[in-house]
Amino acid sequence: MANKTIRDIFNDATTLEINSMIVDGITGRKMPGTTIAFFEIISAWAKQFSILNKKINYNPSPPPKIITAVNEWSKQQDNLLRKYGIEYTKKENIPTLKNLMEDPHVTDILKTEDFIVFQQLIQTNIKGKANQDEIMAEISRLRTTQSRLLWLITRFNNWYEHKPSPEGLEQMADRDDHELRKLWELKDGYIFAQNIIQLDGDIITRYNKRLYRDREIREKSDQLLRFHKGNVEAGLKHWHFIVETISSIAKALTGLFSKT
Repeated sequence: MANKTIRDIFNDATTLEINSMIVDGITGRKMPGTTIAFFEIISAWAKQFSILNKKINYNPSPPPKIITAVNEWSKQQDNLLRKYGIEYTKKENIPTLKNLMEDPHVTDILKTEDFIVFQQLIQTNIKGKANQDEIMAEISRLRTTQSRLLWLITRFNNWYEHKPSPEGLEQMADRDDHELRKLWELKDGYIFAQNIIQLDGDIITRYNKRLYRDREIREKSDQLLRFHKGNVEAGLKHWHFIVETISSIAKALTGLFSKT
């Protein structure tokens, strides 16, 4: 276990990942505690779903269950924030997070079967329209986020059953915390370009099709890619420094142990 942890830390430290994003606004906030972060991710998801549904202008009667769930979340969002936010300000604890995850407003929003029904209805409703691909891509993105949130809840529940304690959440697996942080950072936007460079020489470059499909930004795609290129160049300089530092520390430790 210890060797695996050390290996994971080393791999994370020597892997360069650069994401350039488009967001609605920049606050400069650091991620809050786990409970509030989870709450804010769901709130952002519900907001994006509502914006998309207004864009589609799909209002059947009766409405699909996922639309009802999102509308109810929007109505109760302030009350839910007061409820779980007040508990959070007292102390970040496991029961508070578990209560939020089991809240009916959360479980209704995260019912994948309801979202799949909505996805199928929309696919039929917009078939042949000019923006069909754009809308279905956004629906697919929302479904992916929903699935990642459900996966995190499953991971948390499995962990909670083995470590039932009212203590803080710092003992949760680093990978789960990393996943939560990623979802929180991406909650208000999307990555349009990504580069991953690993110590073994693997280099992965990704460009989001939305960069050329989104009517609001496709005319600025060249400018945005130049911006991303600058991010990569700055990241590489920092990455080289980290790798050289780790290498120097490893050599020093090797020399120290060889003398003992």
